[in-house]
Order: sequence, then C-alpha cells, then structure tokens
Amino acid sequence: MPTRSSKRAVKAATRPAADPVREQRQSAPASRPAPPANRHRREGEIQNFFTFEDLLYKLVVEANELVRGDGCSIFLWDEEMGRHVLRESTVMTPFIGQYSLDHTKNVDKERCGITSRVAGKGEPYFSPDVRQDPCWSWYGHPAENIIGTAKFEHCEVSHERLLSLIAVPIKNRDGRIKGVLRVVKNSDDGRKFTEEDFRRIQTLVADNERDILTSLSLGKLIEIGSIQDLEKLCRKAVRVLTRMVEGKGCSIFLLDEEHSEKGKLRYKCVATTQLERPVAGGSYEKVLNHEEASYELPADYKLGRVTAYVLSEKRNLVIDDLHQLDFEAHFGFPRHGGVGKFSEHFEREGLRPGTGATMSTPLFFRERFDPSTPAMGVIRLTKPSGDPPFQPHEQRRFFSFAERLSKTILQVRYINLLNALSTVVDKEEQFRRVVMEVPKLIGGNGCSLFAGYPRLEMKATNGRLERKLERGEIKPYDLVEERAQGFSLTGAVAHYKEPVYFNNAAERAELERAKRITSVRSSECEVNERPPSRFMAVPIMVGERAEGVIRIPKTQQQSPFTANDLTMLMSIARHLGRTIETADSAVLSKFFHYTFQEELRQIILRNPSLLSITSRTVTICFWDIRGFSRLCESLKAKPALIADFINEYCELAAKTIFKHGGILDKFIGDGVMALFGALPGAGDATETAGEAEQRHTIAALSAIETARELRSEFEGLTKVWKEKLRKHIPEKVEIGLGCGIHTGEVLVGMVGTDIRSQFTALGPHVNLASRIEGRAEGGQILLSQTAAAFVEGSVHLRRVPEPIDNIKNIHGTFILYEVRNDKSNRQQQP
Repeated sequence: MPTRSSKRAVKAATRPAADPVREQRQSAPASRPAPPANRHRREGEIQNFFTFEDLLYKLVVEANELVRGDGCSIFLWDEEMGRHVLRESTVMTPFIGQYSLDHTKNVDKERCGITSRVAGKGEPYFSPDVRQDPCWSWYGHPAENIIGTAKFEHCEVSHERLLSLIAVPIKNRDGRIKGVLRVVKNSDDGRKFTEEDFRRIQTLVADNERDILTSLSLGKLIEIGSIQDLEKLCRKAVRVLTRMVEGKGCSIFLLDEEHSEKGKLRYKCVATTQLERPVAGGSYEKVLNHEEASYELPADYKLGRVTAYVLSEKRNLVIDDLHQLDFEAHFGFPRHGGVGKFSEHFEREGLRPGTGATMSTPLFFRERFDPSTPAMGVIRLTKPSGDPPFQPHEQRRFFSFAERLSKTILQVRYINLLNALSTVVDKEEQFRRVVMEVPKLIGGNGCSLFAGYPRLEMKATNGRLERKLERGEIKPYDLVEERAQGFSLTGAVAHYKEPVYFNNAAERAELERAKRITSVRSSECEVNERPPSRFMAVPIMVGERAEGVIRIPKTQQQSPFTANDLTMLMSIARHLGRTIETADSAVLSKFFHYTFQEELRQIILRNPSLLSITSRTVTICFWDIRGFSRLCESLKAKPALIADFINEYCELAAKTIFKHGGILDKFIGDGVMALFGALPGAGDATETAGEAEQRHTIAALSAIETARELRSEFEGLTKVWKEKLRKHIPEKVEIGLGCGIHTGEVLVGMVGTDIRSQFTALGPHVNLASRIEGRAEGGQILLSQTAAAFVEGSVHLRRVPEPIDNIKNIHGTFILYEVRNDKSNRQQQP
C-alpha cells in the first residue's frame, strides 16, 4: 500500500448534529470535503436511510414498485431465535417480528416452503406461474394433496390467488445466507413476472446487501436497548460493531465515577474484543482482565495518549495509518512508542501486527454537546497494520453506531435510576442517587433536592453547595412565610404543584410577573450566575400534595433546557414520589382512584393475582379533542398556555372517570382512554349469564354517563379558555370533544415490568373503540352496535347512516349509534 503523507493521515469525521458548538469542537484539522451524496449511485440503490427500519421499509417498497408486485417482504437471520424472521413487509405488517421461516427442518426434503428452501439452500427462486410448478404449494405438494388441517405458509396474497413469485437470498461476504427478499404477484390482472423483473430484484438485493447487513448490526443495537446491565450492553455492542467489517478490534471505555475525583477523571474499559499492553523490551502482553485497563485525565493526556486526547478534547478521530502519523504536527505531543498504553490485540498467521487504521469518538452524557460536562466515555475501532484505511461508508456506520450507543447507554442509566428508586428503601440514598444522576442526563453542574411540607429543606445536592449543606448553611423555604412575601422559584413549584423552567431573562421575567415569583436565592444557587440564566424545577408529588422539589439551574454558556429534559425530570420526580408513598396504597393508586370500593381494595391487596391478564368483557372509551392541533399551531409561541389547558382538561377527565367508577387507562397526547367494568368482583367466578349481562349493562351506562358529563364539563372549560386565548390568537377558537364507546371481550390486567407497569386492555376491540372515536365529531358520542345493545331502552340513540368497514386487521362492517343530547328513555329505531 502506498505511504500516505502525515498531513492526510488524520481526517475529520463528525456526526450530524444541530448544535453548532459540537460541530466546531469536533472539527479535526485538514478535513476532506465530503463527496456528493449521489455521486456513485447505482440503479436501484437505496439512499439516505437513517435507521434500520427506514432502510428495510424503503427496500420493500422499492422492490414492490420496481416490478409492480402485489406484496414484498424481507426476512433476516436472527441469532437468538436461530431462524429467519420477518422484519419488514408491505402487506404482512401484523406478523413483523413474530413470523419466522423454519428452514432448519426438512430443508433437504420436498415438504419445505419455497421461501424456506431459498433461506436454506441460498439459491434464488423465480416462477412466472407457480400454478405450473409441480411444487407450487407452500409445502412442496400439489394443493389437492394437502391435509385439510395443514396451515399454508404466510404469504402476501392467499395461495389460491398466487400467480408469480420471486425470492432472492441475502448473503454476506462469506456467502452465508443472512436473509431473503420475496416479492409476489396475484392472478387478478393476469400479468406475470418476467425474467427482466427477476434480474431487477437480484440487482436491487446485490446493490443493497452490504447496507442491509451492516444496518442489521445497528438494528441489533436498538433491540438490545432494553438490557439493563450496562456492561452486558457494552459487551454486546463491541461484538456487533466488530462484525460490521471482519477483522477489526473494538473497545469501550466509560467514566468510572466511583474512582474519579474533581480534576482527576478515570475511564475504565468495560468491553473489548481483546486488549494488550506494552511491556519491557518493546513486546506486548494480553490484558486478561479488561477492567484493569484505564485512562486517567489529565495524566494520560499529558503523556500523549491518543484515546486520552479524544476524551479530553471531545473530538472524533479517523486515522488512516497510526504508524505513519506525525503526532507532533497533529496533536502537539510526541509519539511515545508502540501502539499506546492499551490497544486491541490482532493475530495474523502467528504474527502480531500493530495497529494501523483507527477511529475513535467520545460518548456524551447528553444528546447535545455540552463543553462543561466531561465525556461519558469513548468507543474506538481499529484495524491491524497493513489493512486498508476506513472508507467513508465505514466511517458513517461507525459514527452512527456510536451515536446510537450513547443514547442507549443513557436510556439504560435512566432506567437503572428509576429501578434504584423502586428498590432502595433508604430515602437519603434515593435522594443522593437523583442529584448525582440528573445532571448527567439533563446537563448542568449541580442539582439539588428539597423535601418537606410546608418547609422545604435541602436533603441532597451535587456541586458547589455540598459543603454549605454539610455545614448547615442552607436555609429552608418556608411556604407559609412566602405566601405573604411572594414565592421564590423553588417555593412556587411546591405551592402551585407545577414545573417551572426558563432559558433566558425574558422568560424568567414573564414567569415572575405572572405568578409573583422571586428569583432563586443568589447565595444558595448551584451555579455562580445570579440569578441563573437557565432554570428547571419540578415538584415531587405524593398523592395530591407536593412533598418536595428537584431543582437544576444552568449558566448562559450551557445548553438550553428542552421539552425532553422536562419530561425526563418530571418522570424521575413522579417515580420518586410514588416510592415515598406507603406500600399498600402505592400498588393501586397508580391506576385506580382511592374512592373505589373498600371491599374490592382489600380483596385485591390480599390477592394481587386478580390483576393479572385475563379475558373479560369490558366497555372501552376513547376521547380526543377536535381542533387541538390547529390550536397548538396558533399558540406555538406560548407553550405554557397549551400545557395549562391540557393539564386542566386531563384533571377534569380523570375526576369524571373516577366519579363513575371507571379506570383511567392512559393519556395519549390530547386523548384519553378509560375502561368500565374491567375490575374483578368478589362474585365473578360464580355469576350467572343474567348477572354477567347486568354487569355489562351497568358498565356501558356508566361509560355513557361519563361521556355526557365530560362533554358538558369540557364545554364549560373551553368557554373559559376562549376568553383567555382571545388576546393571544385573533382567529376564533374551534375545539370540541369527540368520544367513541365500544363493548367487547379483551385481555385486561397488569402488563409491564418491575420498573414500569400499567393496568390496561389489549386486543382488536380496543382498536375498534379507537376507530369509532376517530369518526366522532366535536361534541359527538358514538357507540358501537354491541354497546348500544346493552343500553337499549335506557338511552336515546340515533343510528349513524355510514357504518365502518375499513378497519385494519378487523374484518366486517360495524353499525354506529349516536347518543342524543336529551336523556329520554326512548330509543330511536333503525
């Protein structure tokens, strides 16, 4: 390989980011201009994909349109299942991730599906008319010889209408079969696939095989995002990344907070393909325990370690050949011999080649680059000396992988924090964990937690106030006293039970004028700015009362708070509040109102299995605000007004649902889902058919009464808000509440994990109720025919002229009824 000059040995490779500071900080010297996006585009090559799912979706759509097919699907090999699993389809979307090809069974026999045969043999299949193929049926036998109970392989069209089929294997460099792309044609118009169609599909697969397989690795990283063990996640990540291009080594170093101090950061290796370190005489030895490998800042940075340089400067590096690099010219420090303090180990025909090409990128605590926050870690990818340098497409995949990994690690840290809040009994330990983790997830140099009512006392802090807290110099916030003098920002959060945040002086001034709020006490703030330029605080709610506040300020130089930051901090506060509640009420108060029957409450507490998933006939209600999106667009400059309105609406909906014995399933944006008749009763097991019907009738009537009352209350709420909004938007505010009600048999009960669980309903009838709500106009209450049958003679109904007949995955035509405004006991006949 020709020797490259040292001036071209290092080149920039920055990830796309909206933050200009991050772009500037990560700009490496002597950067090369990026080539035009479509410079080498081949026919049928998929361009501009950002996620694994996006790539697969574009691929099946492109293939289907390329040959004018009636359906296309892609199957990819899943190592855990040991099968090819359906990953994307234009038609078979309900089976994505569930349906698989068992090509390992009988692959050499006749009784094997066509697609399974392609997956097993790796030979493409093309038939312009499968009816003329003696093995046209999915099991390799003529249709008339198939036993009646046998199930045909899932296909985009029914086997009776199947005309043409193309199935092409997806292979890696070694020729191993990693997937199958299948496109089919039905017999409706008589047009068949041609040899030219077959060639086009083969070309499309060949052009995109590399992107599919490397993106499959990215997709695997997304799938393992649910792993809660951080080191297990990183170990799997390095294996996935090294499989992208064979023969590479990969390591991840993360900040070791337990052994780090102010001014001295330690980063330890948490995952690697294999490390080695230099020993006497210019030789190297393997690091048997990778946790022993670590970098210290600023010590290793001053010694000229490349990885320490990446961690300290927080910038990306792409080096064509480490041995040809002029360290003094590019880094400002001399090369200290060998491959560095630690490097990945390579073996080739008994020799140990040194490190050649290498890429490194820091992992950040936040999605946006924050210069005041240390790097969370570093991930690096290397090649042995003599291998070609990393190509542009390999660089894009590496940095895309690293960005996903950063987000996944943060997600794991966030989940681990919530899990710790649920499992740690000691409140002081819970408070300490919160103030230590929140700045890493949200940013900032300090975080404080206050608890107690009506005197808020600082219980934990992280940053410049730690010593003041230890010396007892932080005064409590007395809410009784502040009521007369004007609430401070911290006290206002607890008093009004609402979060507060601003990013500039204008927003702070408007907030202070609106609610008679004074700024944070300048001498008792986590940052040196007085008052802080950016501020966020949320209440810790226990039942109906704010028992504490989590506070985090920032300076003008630090990144602004975002809506996502507020959502995350509120989630942490809510979780902390729930763990403070007493054990007996915490089990049920998450889902049901405390006023429901005491007898039922005691039954459930004695036997929690009653809340497990079971089949039950339930009345499902959906509400949604018509015109809300337009209102949000009109008020996009005033998000606080939208938040206040939606909070009042949600509180109103919850109280009305609880009043009539319903269960508040969830809030979905401006939508609400509720269940009636879903709670188990003491005598359910022995009730007769007549008693069950009476129970269903009571549930349906309760749902209708709830919908009526909520409609009336919502009209009163909008009347008040129209007056408030008149000075902010010139146009007339037109919003209304639509409601859909359906009764059907669903799976109902507790679902989720130890970290987060929910009492909810599952099944097609839930989808039907949602679709009915989608048909309702503002102020309209629509019922399904099933729900209407239970309230016949008790509610005045009118049949809706147009039924619903186009519901995805639900066959049939459904008649709808509208609840009239009056409460007459007469029902209008259809």
